[in-house]
Amino acid sequence: MEKQLLHSKLSFRSRLTITLGVFLIFIVVAMIVSIDIISQNYTNNYVIKDIKAQQNRFDQSVDSLLYDTNAEMLALFTEDNFYQVIDALNKSDEFQSIYDVQSLPQTLFYGVAYYEESKVIFEADNYDDSSSVLPYISSSYYDKVISSSTSQAALQYCQSTYNENGDYLIVGKKIEVTGQNPGVAFIYINEDAIEMLMQNILSTGHSILIDSGEYIVSSYETSDIGNLIFDSSDFNLDVPSSYFTKNIDGVKSFISVGNLSTLQDSFSFSWQVVSVESYDVLFGGLVKVSIILWITSGIAFLVAIMIAANLAHSLSKPLKSLSNEVESFAQISKSGETQMTAIAMAQPFAKIEFNNKDEISQLEDSYHQMTQRIYDLMDQNIKEMDEKRALELDSLQMQINPHFLYNTLDAIAWLAKIQKEDKIEAMVMSLAKFFRLTLHNGDKIISVGEEIELIQHYLEIEKVRFPDRFDMKFEVGHETEKYKTLKLILQPIVENSLKYGMNDDGYHGLIFIRCYKKGRNIIFEIEDNGHGFKVPKDIFNHKKRVTENSRSGFGLYNVNARIKLEYGEKYGVKISSKLEQGTKVIIMIPALN
Repeated sequence: MEKQLLHSKLSFRSRLTITLGVFLIFIVVAMIVSIDIISQNYTNNYVIKDIKAQQNRFDQSVDSLLYDTNAEMLALFTEDNFYQVIDALNKSDEFQSIYDVQSLPQTLFYGVAYYEESKVIFEADNYDDSSSVLPYISSSYYDKVISSSTSQAALQYCQSTYNENGDYLIVGKKIEVTGQNPGVAFIYINEDAIEMLMQNILSTGHSILIDSGEYIVSSYETSDIGNLIFDSSDFNLDVPSSYFTKNIDGVKSFISVGNLSTLQDSFSFSWQVVSVESYDVLFGGLVKVSIILWITSGIAFLVAIMIAANLAHSLSKPLKSLSNEVESFAQISKSGETQMTAIAMAQPFAKIEFNNKDEISQLEDSYHQMTQRIYDLMDQNIKEMDEKRALELDSLQMQINPHFLYNTLDAIAWLAKIQKEDKIEAMVMSLAKFFRLTLHNGDKIISVGEEIELIQHYLEIEKVRFPDRFDMKFEVGHETEKYKTLKLILQPIVENSLKYGMNDDGYHGLIFIRCYKKGRNIIFEIEDNGHGFKVPKDIFNHKKRVTENSRSGFGLYNVNARIKLEYGEKYGVKISSKLEQGTKVIIMIPALN
């Protein structure tokens, strides 16, 4: 009893909040928040931390390798050794003997070469075949090293390469010798040594080493060495350190990109290591935990559904009663407006009484007020509709029938013909045809042939008004007449030619109208030999030209704007004019059937 009393005192919002709260607590907290927190902590505190540690160890190992390389080159190219080689008859053989005594690790180095002015002076290698020679060094790498600092640690990375002799990295160092021009010593480092470091230190998955130009320095794929990495944008190489998930060859992988900061500080090598590791290997344990959490959340979801169903039942009962009342109102409304008003006024609904005064009860009160307001508005609407019908009838009777206008003009033309007034007859007939084409049942699109016919009738009328002021000439391709065009795009421009180009008494002009198809476009050309004018730069761009003293600009602006709105910005009007020589207007529209 106490439970029922407490429930009746709860508002609709409170009960709804309880339902949603239970659902969100079990579903959102259990499934999303818990799994997301565990995943983030595992990724940040274990996976990423471990990868960073591996990449730092690799960074230090490569730095140590290059430090040893620098030391070997300093020991190999002492001044005593240098002069001993220079003074020898066979410099390469002499240097080979010094190189062999130096005992550079063959697993780490392929050989060494000394260059002056981009030319090899002597070299030594680990090949048993005496005919083997080290690859020639590009002059650009020689220039790069020779222009570097004179610091003892100033090694310069040149390139990684792969050929039939093996795969190796070429590193150069400037050699300063007293009394001699500085030269460059190049040492060939076994790429396998770098690749082995990546395999041993970056234990899971596989990794590639990339230089600042996004060329591959070392890789598990030997054929890729020295090539430009083709998918650099996918690896976020522009970000100093990044971690993300991506499908590689159909396998979900975890990608990590790290800068070798120790190597950068020691030798200014801007290298990056990209590690690709199996997502399942790294996050297999997390996936198992996630499955357990999903099962637990599923059970919680079922419990939440049961609780929500119980609460929903208590909420739906009063709403069902109100729904029945609304349904009754809907049935009455189907009987028609007049009957609906009569039935509703004669049989008003009985108000439902609820035990509690929550939002549902307030909704029921508002519903009754709404229905009463609907009845009042319906009565008002019926009266207003009757008045509107009467006004529309009066307006309809006052409208001019276009057919009456055409018939009247035809009658005037017939009378002119009877009276043998040929000019009046021609003018009235042209006017009638002009109106028929202009109105054209309200259509804004007509055929090109109809547009040409319209402008012909307009000019016939103007010739009667202004005899001996101008002549007209048409050159229209028959193939263009079937295409469609906006209506009344020629008349405003021709009107401008007559009004402003040939407005002097005694001046006899010529209006030449052409129409032809060019590619997929229809071209209209309207050319006159009138006075011409200086074309303003803003004639098509500013509505400020629409003034009483600039109606010609308005006509051009209007036609250009209509064409661009209908067909797009690439179509429209172009105008050229010269003072006392005439004006030419070109209109371009698409050839549409």
